[in-house]
Amino acid sequence: MKFTYLALVVVVLISAIMAGCTTAPAGQSTLIIAVKDAPKTTDIGTITYLGLNIGEVSVHRASADQSVTETDEEMEATESGDSETAGWIVVVNQPQTIDLMQLTDISEVIGQKDMEAGTYTQIRLKIDSGTITVDGTEHNLAVPSGVLKLNRGFVLEPNQTLKLTLDFNVEKSIIRTGSDKYSLKPVIAVISETQSGVSEQEQACIRSGGTVTTMLCCNAVNDFPNLCLMGACGCAPGDSHQIRGCNCGTDKCFNGTACVAG
Repeated sequence: MKFTYLALVVVVLISAIMAGCTTAPAGQSTLIIAVKDAPKTTDIGTITYLGLNIGEVSVHRASADQSVTETDEEMEATESGDSETAGWIVVVNQPQTIDLMQLTDISEVIGQKDMEAGTYTQIRLKIDSGTITVDGTEHNLAVPSGVLKLNRGFVLEPNQTLKLTLDFNVEKSIIRTGSDKYSLKPVIAVISETQSGVSEQEQACIRSGGTVTTMLCCNAVNDFPNLCLMGACGCAPGDSHQIRGCNCGTDKCFNGTACVAG
């Protein structure tokens, strides 16, 4: 395919979960943000690594009677030096590096936050730095000096799970500015759909600092295995299938209920 898409997947979880599961307070939702990517070839070359150091993701609560823009059309993210906190709710505040090329058609959760149901007008994203490998050569990726804003609103209804997919058009978002120089100028489509609730194991992973991802593992292994006990998945491709698991980062592993020291 000519297009490469990266998706930041924003999921809103309401407290309509079975008895025994952890729920958000009545009238609130849990906003879960994940990252996703798609094929890697653009007209600037073949991208084999696209690492973004994401510092923060936040959303803005609407004021009384304020309208919102809801569309799935692509839009260019606006660069801004805005550092205001009034009305802004930080959803992701733990800096982390995401290699988008490892997330082809796979989503990885990077944070969550309990949220009040209501109307939200904008999404704000801070990317601290980036690196890109094109045709086998690694380059620094220039990123916006301020925060990126999307003038894209959404409504969180009580007892609703809402998934927002921020789908970056990488062919338009990665700009070659000179010999061996590349910059990020995001062009994003935001797509929304309602979803069912998130499992307790997924919540446990996120609450303990992990990220939810999809991985190839042996056919006999089910979702969210105890990786502390079994170690990394290692069966041959013909004996493997895709499962959902918890990536706890360096020096930690998921023991089936939480990320713990490895």
